[in-house]
Amino acid sequence: LQFAGPRLQERAAGYIAALREGEDYYGKFVGYHVVDTQKLTPATSVVYLVLNYERGPLFARVRVYEYKNTQYVTEFATALTPEAVFPERLR
Repeated sequence: LQFAGPRLQERAAGYIAALREGEDYYGKFVGYHVVDTQKLTPATSVVYLVLNYERGPLFARVRVYEYKNTQYVTEFATALTPEAVFPERLR
């Protein structure tokens, strides 16, 4: 996976900061579960994840775009509650 989009460096730093905030809030990262993958088009998917930390979960939504066998992360959103990043059908 690669990061893509405008202000790439700034966005990647924001994604990393969100994961670090999870560690600040819940302790050490211990693993993750893929909850669902939704194929929007042949090239675009949305992946819903639960990121597991020692003392609780962080919920994430990742939009992935594929072009010429390379996958690009075009969105990465995290939240303390699933309602903030998961569609209603997954809550």
